[in-house]
Amino acid sequence: MKNNIRKSVRRWLALAMTIAMLFTMATTVMAADSGLGGSYSISITNGSGNTYSLYQIATYDVETLDSKTVYTNIDVNSDYSNIITDNNLETVAGYGATDAAALAVTLKEAASATTLVASGVTDGEISGLVTGYYLLVETAHSTTDASTATQYCLINVDGLDDQGNVSATETVTLKNSTPTLTKKIILESDATDQTLVDANVAAAGDTVRYQIDTVIPTYSSDATDLVFTITDTLSDGLEYKEVESVTVGGGAVTEAADTYSVEHSNGVVTIAFASDYIKAHYGEAVVVKLSATLTGSNVNIGEDGNPNSAKLTYTNNWVDNSTSKTEEDSVITYVGELQIFKIDYDTKDTTKEPLSGAVFAIYGTDATKAKTPATGIETTISPDKVITYYYYGTTNATDASGLTSYSGLDQGTYYAVEITAPAGYSVDSTPVELTVTVTAKNTSSVTLDLETEGEKVSTSGNDNTETEYKATWTTNGNVSGTITNKKGLTMPGTGGIGTTLFTFGGLALVILAAIMFIAYTKKQRKQA
Repeated sequence: MKNNIRKSVRRWLALAMTIAMLFTMATTVMAADSGLGGSYSISITNGSGNTYSLYQIATYDVETLDSKTVYTNIDVNSDYSNIITDNNLETVAGYGATDAAALAVTLKEAASATTLVASGVTDGEISGLVTGYYLLVETAHSTTDASTATQYCLINVDGLDDQGNVSATETVTLKNSTPTLTKKIILESDATDQTLVDANVAAAGDTVRYQIDTVIPTYSSDATDLVFTITDTLSDGLEYKEVESVTVGGGAVTEAADTYSVEHSNGVVTIAFASDYIKAHYGEAVVVKLSATLTGSNVNIGEDGNPNSAKLTYTNNWVDNSTSKTEEDSVITYVGELQIFKIDYDTKDTTKEPLSGAVFAIYGTDATKAKTPATGIETTISPDKVITYYYYGTTNATDASGLTSYSGLDQGTYYAVEITAPAGYSVDSTPVELTVTVTAKNTSSVTLDLETEGEKVSTSGNDNTETEYKATWTTNGNVSGTITNKKGLTMPGTGGIGTTLFTFGGLALVILAAIMFIAYTKKQRKQA
């Protein structure tokens, strides 16, 4: 009797366990059909005020097998079964960032209302979820958010956190991407274009080369009318020359209707990329090299320099095609002058009496700036090295303070030769060496010697270079290079020796004639 009772109890217990297992399986399937009604959640942060929708791609159970977490009872929603199968869901859930981003775009294109489990989501928690694979899609972009719309985000809700610990909440920190732009000057002495600076020194008429770096944001494959435009603004002292090159993803790109276009007007240069090209090259680095010339009378001489700035305008939301802009990044080119202080020689150690009316010819080493006569001075540095200095032009006469200057120069060594002396003074045509040096200071009072540092002035994220740096120009280490004059007869100078020789030659002839006349007169008297 007892044995029969035991057998009956066992049968009922087995039946109860079978019913419980069936009930559990039924509950899982019901949860998989809706995506809600479960005990898991997704916590979203860094939504930046944007709005999102959540789609369920697949459901599964999570089990531990041989100390490993595995997915069982995988059920991919029929809307996505041609993209992901039950058999490869676990594989795609482990994709890296690049593959996951591509998969997310494909899944979004197939997203349907039947798989939508939450909408109107900003920062916060979406609860009541079952374990499974989800797609988060941005549906509205905040007008105050300059970042590009968040990439479609795949979320794996498996009851585990990033460290593999049991957790009912999957935390998702959205990575909003805000494009940046950097503008630099390509150092003229670097033939490899590797040295990029924020400030440099050049002469009037020189060409200054610039480099702009940025990156194309990631956009949806169904985005249209995208904007990605670089705007470069030149100051009055700079005249646009050309866009030298454009590279995208390390490859050279030629201007065309389906790549980019260049326009320039009134000192503003725009480089606008085509919408389909933007979409096809998302995430790739863009490098633009362009040049401008420091033009004559418009060049700003002195501490304010000649600034140049650039910014990027880009689509930050492809849902309504709104745009945003980066801050301007600025660079600056200084153009200087040498200053001459003319004083009386006898007072050079005391009162330094200034002399007005002195005019100087200026010589430099750049043959392209030579005027007639083309050459004038040669300086021997060593037996096998001779530097030729070319005639650049003349200064104005020194004023009542004894000052004059010659503008539009790069830093370096020059020679001044006096061609007109102050009234009552001798012309001293001995070439006087004048070294022009530029030193810039930024607002933190750090001195940046553009000469000794090889112009390697660089700051990170500097968007106000023209206010951050002010240049100080010195001649021979002082505000002005001092040149003295002595009173007396004008001595032979460059181009004047012929006249002097004729003067002395004529005087000798007169004296000789006088001697001959006296001798002739004496001879006549004796004969008489």
